[in-house]
Amino acid sequence: MYYFYIIYSESSDKFYSGSSQDPWKRLEKHNTSCFNTFTSKYRPWVLKAVFEAGATRGNAERIERFVKKQKSRTLLQKLVDSEVVPRGSLSYSGRRTFQNLITVLMRFFVQSGRFK
Repeated sequence: MYYFYIIYSESSDKFYSGSSQDPWKRLEKHNTSCFNTFTSKYRPWVLKAVFEAGATRGNAERIERFVKKQKSRTLLQKLVDSEVVPRGSLSYSGRRTFQNLITVLMRFFVQSGRFK
């Protein structure tokens, strides 16, 4: 299973999104890598949201590219909002799924006027 994740740096007030098979291990790398990267400049990072993105790396990367292409902090804030987690019979152990991600994206585009 591949995941789409969003991390946040409180010290720099920045978001970063990515995809990985293990977002928890990837978070550790963002916080400890010795290479000079975007995420190395704004440590420490905390995991704010993880969405199931499907069985293939390609699916996860398509979602990642789509979200990054929007260049929208508001979109990332909506995706990390705790209200995105489904309730009742739609919930599966409280995990955020691809369907939840699509629902939030659609709401964002309708409310922002980008989608009619």
